[in-house]
Amino acid sequence: VSIVVVIFIYLMFILLDYPKYRRDWRGLLPEPYRDRVIEFLTEFDAVLRRYFRGQFIIAMCCGVLFAIGFTIIGLPMAIPFGLFVGALNMIPYLQLIAAVPAAGLILLSYLSGDGDLVWMFVGAIVVFGAVQLIQDAFLTPRIMGKAVGLSPVAVLLGVFIWGKLLGFLGLLLAIPLTCLGIAYYRRFVLKHSQSETSLTATPD
Repeated sequence: VSIVVVIFIYLMFILLDYPKYRRDWRGLLPEPYRDRVIEFLTEFDAVLRRYFRGQFIIAMCCGVLFAIGFTIIGLPMAIPFGLFVGALNMIPYLQLIAAVPAAGLILLSYLSGDGDLVWMFVGAIVVFGAVQLIQDAFLTPRIMGKAVGLSPVAVLLGVFIWGKLLGFLGLLLAIPLTCLGIAYYRRFVLKHSQSETSLTATPD
C-alpha cells in the first residue's frame, strides 16, 4: 500500500508540472523519430485521460454502492464513509484498506449498544465483497472498456495478464499498460505492416 501511495504522490507532482514537461520534452527526442513518437504519446495521452475519467465514474458508483450497503447493515456514518471508500477507489483496490476504519466503526457501534457485533462484521464483509464483485465483473469492463475503447473481454484479459506478470502492481496498471500496448501496436506494428503491404502491391 505504501508503494501505491508513493506512486500516486509522484503522479500528482508530475501532473502539476505537466504543461511544462509537455513543452520541454519534445526537444529531447531524436529528429528522425520525433514525429512518430509524438503521435504515439499523443494517442496514449488521450487514452490515459479517458482512463482517469472512467475511473472517476467507477469510484462514484462504488461510493454509492458502499453507502447503500453500509446503511443497510447499520454502520455509523454510513453515507459519508461509503462515499469516502468509493473515493479511495480512484486507485484500484485501495478501498480495501478501508476495512480497518470500518472495523473501528463497527466496534464503536457495538460499544455504544447500537448494533450486533457479529451481524455488522459479517455484513461489512458481504458489502465489501459484493461491491468488489460488481466492480470487477460489471463496472470496470463496461465503463472502463467504453472509456478507453476496449471491449469488456479485453479489459478482463488485460487485468489477468498484467496481474500474472507484475503481481499487484500489474493489477493497478493493467488498463493503462494495455492501452499503451495497443497504441504501440497501432502506431508502429500495424502501420509499418500496412506500409510494407502497399509498397509490395505497387507495380514497378
